Amino acid sequence: FLYHGLTHEFMHYYTTTVWQGKYKSGLYPAADCPPAHARLIGELLNIYFYEPYVQRYFLGSDEQFVVETVARAIQMEQHRQQPNPLLSLFLLDAYLRRMKHSLLALFRCMLERQQSRRRPYDSVAFLFDVAREDLGITLPVAYKEMLLGTRTAEPAMIEAALRQRGYVLIQTQDKA
Repeated sequence: FLYHGLTHEFMHYYTTTVWQGKYKSGLYPAADCPPAHARLIGELLNIYFYEPYVQRYFLGSDEQFVVETVARAIQMEQHRQQPNPLLSLFLLDAYLRRMKHSLLALFRCMLERQQSRRRPYDSVAFLFDVAREDLGITLPVAYKEMLLGTRTAEPAMIEAALRQRGYVLIQTQDKA
């Protein structure tokens, strides 16, 4: 738990959810950045990257990230019928991988851009702008809607992303 917590906090060197983070982080939101946008970039990207890292360190593989974390996110989204941001990031990563990039490559570009200009980001539009301008990828609106919590993932998107990583989505029936 200590390693897990320390890794999470070390990742805040790269990104944070509060504007005061400009004193400690490469990516920090503007004071008027919507909280959901700041949470996505400042906290959820952090979780998306450190979880598999910790699992690779302790277990030798990040398989548990998909098997447990992503599977739990899928279940939560389907049960609550509300978008799950970690699932949305996983789906965005899968989309970027199909485009011969990754969410990590996009994150790197975001950090490099911020290091050169030292300005806060105003919203999640920053992520989409960097994808378009630095990676040459115009992300479909569906990903913005999922990331901002206004749209749930389509089962076909989930199945394709899992298949890309060598997994299959198995639907279970809850007995109520």
